[in-house]
Amino acid sequence: VHVTHPDANLWAERIIIMLADKKGKQKAKPAQEGAPKMDPGQIDRIIAQGKVRVELADGKAGNCEKATYNLGTGILTMEGSPVLRDGDNSIQGNLINFYVKENKSEVLGSSDAPVEALFTAPKRLKQ
Repeated sequence: VHVTHPDANLWAERIIIMLADKKGKQKAKPAQEGAPKMDPGQIDRIIAQGKVRVELADGKAGNCEKATYNLGTGILTMEGSPVLRDGDNSIQGNLINFYVKENKSEVLGSSDAPVEALFTAPKRLKQ
């Protein structure tokens, strides 16, 4: 399954879209083919499960077993052997919270999955 969003692309074996509860708002009118139209503004969370692959708009990419993207907070939570890469740099641990709007990450480790980070220094320019 593949989901495209302006902030990220998600691929997984299963994807669940959780809609926000907007009481009093009219329901979407059905499309001509009979399928209901969905207003992207109604989406609260996107949950991807099973062999998840993530590509973020800024070029970062990652893999995990479960990813939850909360559109309200802008936080992508990666669980199940998560790895986040940015070019040659990578981080992994037990859980990764990536703050999409702030472009920062928080990596939590455990005794089974300690935090590991690999950072490469920029190449020196010849003078």
